[in-house]
Amino acid sequence: MRIIEPHIHMYARTTDDYERMKEAGYVAVVEPAFWSGTDRSCAGSFFDYFRHLLEFEHNRAARFGIAHYCVLGVNAKEARHTDIAFEVLEQLPRFLEHPNCLGVGEVGFDLITDEEEEVLRRHIRIAEEGKHLVIIHSPHTNKRVGIERIFKVLEEEGAVLSRYIMDHNTEETIELTLSYPDVMCGITLYPTKVTVERAAAM
Repeated sequence: MRIIEPHIHMYARTTDDYERMKEAGYVAVVEPAFWSGTDRSCAGSFFDYFRHLLEFEHNRAARFGIAHYCVLGVNAKEARHTDIAFEVLEQLPRFLEHPNCLGVGEVGFDLITDEEEEVLRRHIRIAEEGKHLVIIHSPHTNKRVGIERIFKVLEEEGAVLSRYIMDHNTEETIELTLSYPDVMCGITLYPTKVTVERAAAM
């Protein structure tokens, strides 16, 4: 069986994981930019991270016969630092043109604040201008409220919904997301998030 993993953070994984993935049949992965565990202190640290995903991680995966691609952006947890976020967004389009980049992500809401919404809107505008794919991160808490607000933003920005993935759905939100048939609906299979059994029941 050949497996394409649409959302994985290999930045935080060892080469042993690549070896196991190869043995399991993985042929390609998509890695969204995410929060590293601590907030980045300047735009340059984002740019270094983007280059790591685009080049180093791509080459590391290739050693195991796995094609590595990524989507890039300012994650929701760091969107509150708007001065840094806006500086990153000014330079984001040039990274999106890299052949190993498939689009924008993962972006969305964490605490569902006005600052996060403004950063999300700017990501959407960049994506729409370049006709890029987008992986949307739905918040861990108040998830339904967050997804409702994200859809409102997408509608107001005139987004082409067929290029968007609404990720991290649960039983609380799956029907809402599926009510937008053009949007791709994602579920995170993870022991502390959604188990295989819960996902199958959805």
